[in-house]
Amino acid sequence: MKNTLIITFKLVVLAMFAVSCTKEEGEGGKANIEGTIYKIVDDGAIKEAADGSFVFAPDTVVAADQDVFIIYGGNSADIFDDDTKTSADGRFAFRYLREGDYTVFAYNELASSEMEAIYRNVSVGESGTFKVEDIYVKDGKNVGCSGIVGKIECSWDDGIHAAGVGLRVYLRKKGSVAPVEDTRGDDRGYFAFAKLEPNTEYVIWGEHETDKNCDIIPVYANVKTGEVGTIVNITDEPIKVSAY
Repeated sequence: MKNTLIITFKLVVLAMFAVSCTKEEGEGGKANIEGTIYKIVDDGAIKEAADGSFVFAPDTVVAADQDVFIIYGGNSADIFDDDTKTSADGRFAFRYLREGDYTVFAYNELASSEMEAIYRNVSVGESGTFKVEDIYVKDGKNVGCSGIVGKIECSWDDGIHAAGVGLRVYLRKKGSVAPVEDTRGDDRGYFAFAKLEPNTEYVIWGEHETDKNCDIIPVYANVKTGEVGTIVNITDEPIKVSAY
């Protein structure tokens, strides 16, 4: 019985010793984590796709001087253990790490000024350099927003019907008097509004000029935006105005 107790005690001590000697993730090792961050700059530019649909056309560049954060232990949370910045080519490195699991993250910057973390998990060995999957962060006044593309047409006093080239088009949120945004029809009479709130009703209008008193009468269209990153196409229902 005594020998059994001694053996059990030794096993417990060895187990405690083994746990105490286990090194957790963090600095003090021979491993490195490296990666690259790209920035998707979305300021609301819109292009027409080959199928006739309209899409946002952000510009992708390397993210220089971008804040990057690391969490020891691989947990996905905004409480970080260390941080660094990317170089001019968008690269970053965390050096002299111990073996284990880590989480690296950077932030999207939404137009609403909110921050949204983009995470990458990586497991590192005892030594060597371990690559993180490329991180793409978003930045720009249109991030997290939606858009509308439409068309304005004009009937002239000589009976000609044509695209409303250069005609002004206005927009405001439904139920609000201001602010009012405006743009002009292009060479096809097409117009576009970006940086709009998703799933929100807007009023769009052009100005109709009467032939008698030259009164200006607005011609309205009610449009509801879609989900984040989508563009509602109303070109099949043009705003029709007249000019004399």
